Amino acid sequence: MRAVAINAFGGPERLTLTDLPRPTAARGEVLVRTLAAGVNPVDWKIREGSLSKVPHGFVPTQDKQYLVAFAQLPDAATLDRTERVMRQMADIGRKQPGVENAVQFPGLSINGFVNSPNAGIVFFTLKPFDERHGKEEYGLNIAGALNDATAWTPPVDIGYADYPRLASGPSGLFLEADRMRSLVLTQDKLDNQREAERVFPALVDYAGERGVKLIIENCVMEGWHPDGYPGNIAYSPELWEWMFSLGLFLNFDPSHLLWLGIDPVEALRPYVDRVANAHAKDAETFQRERNRYGFFGRVSTREQDPWDMGWWRYRIPGLGQVDFPRYVDALYEGGFDGALAVEHEDPVWGGTPELVEAGLRIAHNNLRGLVIR
Repeated sequence: MRAVAINAFGGPERLTLTDLPRPTAARGEVLVRTLAAGVNPVDWKIREGSLSKVPHGFVPTQDKQYLVAFAQLPDAATLDRTERVMRQMADIGRKQPGVENAVQFPGLSINGFVNSPNAGIVFFTLKPFDERHGKEEYGLNIAGALNDATAWTPPVDIGYADYPRLASGPSGLFLEADRMRSLVLTQDKLDNQREAERVFPALVDYAGERGVKLIIENCVMEGWHPDGYPGNIAYSPELWEWMFSLGLFLNFDPSHLLWLGIDPVEALRPYVDRVANAHAKDAETFQRERNRYGFFGRVSTREQDPWDMGWWRYRIPGLGQVDFPRYVDALYEGGFDGALAVEHEDPVWGGTPELVEAGLRIAHNNLRGLVIR
């Protein structure tokens, strides 16, 4: 069978006449005779090289101006250890030509986006196409370069661990960290604020032009830190005001404020107009256990479960100590018209689908009389 083939980039001169085996229909298939075929303009323009600033192909290798890296450490790895790996991954990526920035999420597993102390995700944003020059700065080629740059593990003595192995894939980078040693210190809050002030304004503007608000929850994320210190720089009203100055909005959760010793309702009132989403989640504290462990929680089981502080726990709305009538009333009074979402993290009403469903029904019953629509 005679056919015209395209085996190389270029114009019509790259078309070649060739012989191909005549196709045959297998069982359950139909052979279709093609009398005419067309080519989309974007395809022949890419083929001839006139669109030099877009990737050579769209599916599945489209350059979307970002890469995603996934880390999976051994089962016994602590969150502290994972955080160091993620920081290394981000630092390596930022040095690669074509990479704009990196944001890491230690403790977040790509498998279902659940909390996992030995897993993490890094998002790499790439520079705009017109600032990237040459095929080596296409997205997947950057992924390949990162793979090459981190495929060795030399001994170092500057506080970093051995560089972990990265393997490139169709949608980003995959990390396998079999062995980690040496430590690297994390940034303090002021360093993180300076980094946020550098990164977020452009993202806020980009989202705002498309009618999207960027929000950050006031979750303390104490499990991200080996000693239970805050891992999120938006956990208190003082920090919310700094966050709002960057154009960010708040995902308000009263349960985190309660165990911090902050009245959730009084903390909320001045800032309702900056709340884009609100959580219906309760918390319960135990003074006797706090007297034993202290504010930062238990130490003896920290490596097994960095999120178990020992003296408080999350509850279904109405089963803890948050004053939900005052909370919902403050939202209404402040003009909030968004969603009040139940975030179910109650260990009493969890563990099985039946218990989870029962917990959600309890939440519905406890909130129904407070919500008018």
